[in-house]
Amino acid sequence: MKPKQELNCVFCMAQSNPGEEYRIIKRQTELFVVLTQMPQNLGHLMVIPTAHYSTLTEIPKKILAMLLQAAIAYGEKLQKRLQAKAYVLRVNNNLYLLEDHPNNNHVGHIHFHVIPRYKAEDSLETTRPSEKELTQIKKQLSS
Repeated sequence: MKPKQELNCVFCMAQSNPGEEYRIIKRQTELFVVLTQMPQNLGHLMVIPTAHYSTLTEIPKKILAMLLQAAIAYGEKLQKRLQAKAYVLRVNNNLYLLEDHPNNNHVGHIHFHVIPRYKAEDSLETTRPSEKELTQIKKQLSS
């Protein structure tokens, strides 16, 4: 059975037409892992279910466990391969469903952010890395 998809969802569309900007690191039946275009630190990635879910309560427990396990595994890769001191896991449950959400880039497809921390005072402000930096990070995390 094909996973549930939404026509106007950037993550659902990315699966059938993964442009260069999505930087897919890993693809599995239930999930895929991508480097984000606007990272809060170099190596910031997202673990995304292939099926479209808007909230944590919609995701079958088996899939939710797989997403969390992948997020932790990639957090550990960030520490080992990119020398991050720590990492932050973030899930914005229901946040993008709020009508008054200030973010103009609404993504109603739930996803886990895995954000490396290199030092305690990391500001975690959005940056725009170069193509070369993203390509190098993808190479380091792809195995």
